[in-house]
Amino acid sequence: MSSKCRKTKERILFRRLLPPLLILLALATIPPQRSVARKLGKPPTREEVAQVWVGWSTDELYLVRLALLPNGKGFGGYTFLGEEPRTFRIASWRYEAGQIEIDPVLPEGPPSWVSPLKGSFVGLAMKLTARGRDWKLSILLRREVEWEERWMKLKLKMANEQAK
Repeated sequence: MSSKCRKTKERILFRRLLPPLLILLALATIPPQRSVARKLGKPPTREEVAQVWVGWSTDELYLVRLALLPNGKGFGGYTFLGEEPRTFRIASWRYEAGQIEIDPVLPEGPPSWVSPLKGSFVGLAMKLTARGRDWKLSILLRREVEWEERWMKLKLKMANEQAK
């Protein structure tokens, strides 16, 4: 058999085998569904939700802090850009199967975005939405304890690197 004929047969064989090999490779790199579910995790318990949460509005104009108490009440506060912080009480909050509803008491003073909040949990983050007649504010919060731990580790690492 000539080398030209052999090369042609090899090309044909390669072309036939390549698609199934690519499919097998793609399937082998996809994690099983249970692994994906495990990474997403189950929704937090009510006790895990009854904590202090901090985060930013998705437009990054509002810094928000919510203290959800185990008795279903709480406190909240926010700052808009560099303005003075405003606080409010949380009359009640309800949580079930990864869904949360928060009923704040409107703060005194000028109008604000504070209104009933509804949301859900994605991994360890709480996503909330406040709505008005012609506006919507989305907020992404994490447990304050997590931020503090990460912030302190980062701050310490940077201080140690700077001291070298």
